[in-house]
Amino acid sequence: MYLKSAKTLLFAFIGLFLVACGDHNLSDDFDLELYSQNIILNGVDTRERIISPVGVESYVGVVEAKFEGAQSFIRCTATLIAEDYLLTSAHCLLNQNLAQLEFLRFRPQVLGPNSRHRVYELDAAWVPQKFVELLEEGRVPVSKLGRYDIGIAKFQSRRFSRSPGVRYGYAQIGPTDLNKPSFEAYVVGYPRDKDLFTLWRSECQVTALSENTMRTPCDLLPGQSGAPVIDISGEQEIVRGVFSFASALLAMNYSTQISSDFYHDIHRILAGKKTLKKFKPIY
Repeated sequence: MYLKSAKTLLFAFIGLFLVACGDHNLSDDFDLELYSQNIILNGVDTRERIISPVGVESYVGVVEAKFEGAQSFIRCTATLIAEDYLLTSAHCLLNQNLAQLEFLRFRPQVLGPNSRHRVYELDAAWVPQKFVELLEEGRVPVSKLGRYDIGIAKFQSRRFSRSPGVRYGYAQIGPTDLNKPSFEAYVVGYPRDKDLFTLWRSECQVTALSENTMRTPCDLLPGQSGAPVIDISGEQEIVRGVFSFASALLAMNYSTQISSDFYHDIHRILAGKKTLKKFKPIY
C-alpha cells in the first residue's frame, strides 16, 4: 500500500472544485473537493436515465473506496477497459492525504437500488506521477490537478470465475487528437442527486484542450467522477477521457483527456509492463 502523510490540500481558486464521488453518507470527509454548486448548464437538466444499457453504457459501474481515517467510503463511476482493468478518476483511487486504502471494489452494470449485481475486489492501481507530486505539494489549484486526474485499477486474480471484462465486455479507449479537438460525445454515470445506483446519460460537444483537459458541457453532478467521456462522432464509440472537475465560476464541467502519453502508459499497464513514462503504481 502507498502510505504517506501530506499537508492539508488548500485550493487557490474559489469556484473551482473537483466534482465529488458519491458517498455512503453525507458526513463523509472525502476532501479532494469543495462544494459550491452543482453544474447543470443553461439551467435545464438534460440527463436521461438508462434502463437498458447498450454499447459503452454496458461496461460502466460503481467503484467504491475506503481510506484509512475516513468515517465512510466514497463512490465514483468507472468503466471496464480490459478483462481485468477499469478506468476512473485518480481522486477516486487516492485521497488528498495519500492515506492507506482499506478496500477498493467495483459493482458492474448497476441499474437501481434493487439491482442484482456482482461485487469485484481490486488490489492494484496506477495514477499519473504528477498527480501524486501535486498532492504532496499540498497547495495547488484544482484546475491543475484536473490535468492528471485519471487512474487505472486492476481486479484481484480469480481461479474459478471469469474476469469482469470477459463476463460483461469492455470499452475501447483512444487518445484525443488535438488536430481535431471537438467531437460529439456523451457521458454516463451515477449522479448523487438521483436515486441511489441509477445510471444517467448526458450528451454534449466536447472540446479537447492542450493541457490534458476537455471542456465537457454535459450536465454532470457529484457522483459522476470518473465517468467515461464517450466519443460518438465516428463509426465506433471510443472513450477519450474521464469526468474530473467543475468550475462554478466559469459554469463549465471539465474532464481529463486520454492524452497520447497517458494512452501509451495505459496500454503498457494493460500488457503487464513495469516501465512507465507518466503513471506510477500506488497500491
